[in-house]
Amino acid sequence: MWKLCEDGIEDKTTASGCEPVGSDSRLSALTPPRAIRILNWKKAIEYFKKLLHDLDIICSYSLDPSFEAVLYFVVQFQKLRPDLVARAHLQLLLIQDGKLYG
Repeated sequence: MWKLCEDGIEDKTTASGCEPVGSDSRLSALTPPRAIRILNWKKAIEYFKKLLHDLDIICSYSLDPSFEAVLYFVVQFQKLRPDLVARAHLQLLLIQDGKLYG
């Protein structure tokens, strides 16, 4: 049942470059599996404190100023190296109905 590689040796994994029987490359993921880093409690608390701080900065900003002021705010905010969640929240606030800044 195992597929034979070109050199005639049985192979059970794709590590040698041979596809296993029944695999379909169209069904495979587009990116390779990523390593998951599990944080200890101290680092997890620090992460959430920074996330809440970044979200507080976003939520406290008034969306009434000019486009140039919003652009300046975004540039300054990016210098803080915000997390993906905070950047996504800022994007939701700035892009509404497919338009930048309402």
